[in-house]
Amino acid sequence: YYSNDITDVLLTLDRAPSAGFTSIYTNGASIKNSGFEFDFNANLFRKNDDWSFSPFGTFGTNENEVTSLAGASIQKLTGFGTGDSVAAVGYQMGAIFGGKLPRNPDGSIELDANGFPKGTPVYDIIGDPNPDWTGGLGFNVGFKNLSMNVLFDHSQGGDFYDMTRQVNSQRGFSKESGNKVTIPSGGVVDIKGNSYSAGDIVRGNLYDFGAGQVLLEQNWYRGTGAGNRGFSELWLQDATWSRLRELTLTYSLGQNILDKLKLSAVNFSLTGRNLVLWTDVIGNDPDKNFAGVGNSRGLDYYTNPSTKSYMFN
Repeated sequence: YYSNDITDVLLTLDRAPSAGFTSIYTNGASIKNSGFEFDFNANLFRKNDDWSFSPFGTFGTNENEVTSLAGASIQKLTGFGTGDSVAAVGYQMGAIFGGKLPRNPDGSIELDANGFPKGTPVYDIIGDPNPDWTGGLGFNVGFKNLSMNVLFDHSQGGDFYDMTRQVNSQRGFSKESGNKVTIPSGGVVDIKGNSYSAGDIVRGNLYDFGAGQVLLEQNWYRGTGAGNRGFSELWLQDATWSRLRELTLTYSLGQNILDKLKLSAVNFSLTGRNLVLWTDVIGNDPDKNFAGVGNSRGLDYYTNPSTKSYMFN
């Protein structure tokens, strides 16, 4: 278990242009961290030097809070304005900043007469990409000269902001914008107030913001639904994922053959990495981040997914 306070964190902080420069790279932030880490490795059994089985695993949590930004309340780390990764006082590092839905005091979405979110987005913190916990579980099983090593990874919780799907929907390139629906009984309206009768087949998607189903069609996706600086909160997803991270099969030459070859050891192995991904995220990989390695995470903007690879050694 750990708990610490970090001061003098290096960040690029914005400054008023009247100062003669627009930003300064300085020791200007402080953060609190607390968490728990656990790992184990066990040799459960060995039998006559033939069979062996050793499980291993890790578990970790981390919670942090930005406590100071040298007088500022929020500082962008990376992004395009529609959805940014930011350092914000009172939030975890890398919080997601974007277009927030208007909400009533009870937390419900404030709607207009047509059943759509009312007005224009309010820009504020909309999500936290940091997972609730991460873990790994694996084992090594051996029989005589053959062994197999397996590793599974898991990340629980956190938000994933899919700007790729948002922009593609705005431009008519996404699966959502090409969908066709049959209008249900009672009919629906779109964001312009146009009515559609039961049985009509139209391009778009049915959605309920809280006052009954409405039709999301091109005017919605090209406007506040997916347009630049639109309601980016709608494009957040739960980033939970599990992955078969690595599978390795190894064969070791026996001692009799090694003695004849006058070698101490010879091993042949076949390894596969990132073989299977389990997630409910729409897209291809919630573990990617277009900003690369750094303080930001949970953002996707036309980013390549993790590679699947096979290696022979």
